Amino acid sequence: MKIEVFDAAGRRVAMLVNAGQNTASRSVVWNANVASGTYFYRLEVIPVDNVHKKFVETKRMELLR
Repeated sequence: MKIEVFDAAGRRVAMLVNAGQNTASRSVVWNANVASGTYFYRLEVIPVDNVHKKFVETKRMELLR
């Protein structure tokens, strides 16, 4: 599983997770040291039993300080 955070210009500002994970619910805390604004997180999951079924999702989020 990989979770990355990008700013509005598309620059990666954080790599939250980049490791194999077993199947279960997970939570991740982003201790953001960036300015308030719009950011995007990208989640990528590749199942170990079928590497051709990669799941990728990008969502917008707002950081308020």
